[in-house]
Amino acid sequence: MFRTFSAKLWILLTVITCAVALGSAWSIYTVDNADQMQRLKQKLTTLATTVCQFVDGDTFASLQNADQQASADWNAIANTLLKFQDTDPDIKFVYTLAKRPDTDRTGMLRFIVDPSPLSDENGNGKIDPEEEPAKLGQGYDAKKLAPRMLEAFDKPICEDDISADQWGACLSGYAPIRNRDGAAIGIVGVDIMANQIAALRRAFIHQCWIVVIAV
Repeated sequence: MFRTFSAKLWILLTVITCAVALGSAWSIYTVDNADQMQRLKQKLTTLATTVCQFVDGDTFASLQNADQQASADWNAIANTLLKFQDTDPDIKFVYTLAKRPDTDRTGMLRFIVDPSPLSDENGNGKIDPEEEPAKLGQGYDAKKLAPRMLEAFDKPICEDDISADQWGACLSGYAPIRNRDGAAIGIVGVDIMANQIAALRRAFIHQCWIVVIAV
């Protein structure tokens, strides 16, 4: 009788311990995930703001026509963006956009400098259209694809969550490019790919499971 009660007690204690461990791990993951996203957002807006300090606003404003792609002025800004992109392995893209005459009505922006190198991301042996960097003047539907992007002409800001376009799913931060008079004439965007964020989450979940199993 005592052995039966003892066995049941141990089973009950084991179930309770596992439930508490799992609940604690889930709570820690939820809190850490929110904190991690906040840190990434702060990192992206800080990076975008820093990049803007090194982009000459007047040179940027002079890039108006598609035939200026790869011009000396275009390359000067492209090299600046690439230097910042190379400083952090988490950064996937750094690029610039400006408003169009119809932006206030349509929410459309246009790319100015996108120096992303050609890369066969899907491994099919060729560069597909969605893998090519944006051309100078190419339109971008910010209202539909990146809801917070238009706000970046007023202040540094980050998307609330991961957003997706033809180049993939990313968490993006932006900051305004200003001319010598302080007017916002464009924005810098900095992207971290969603799969990199997912990898960080998986690593933390793995650590949580180790703790649960240990308990």
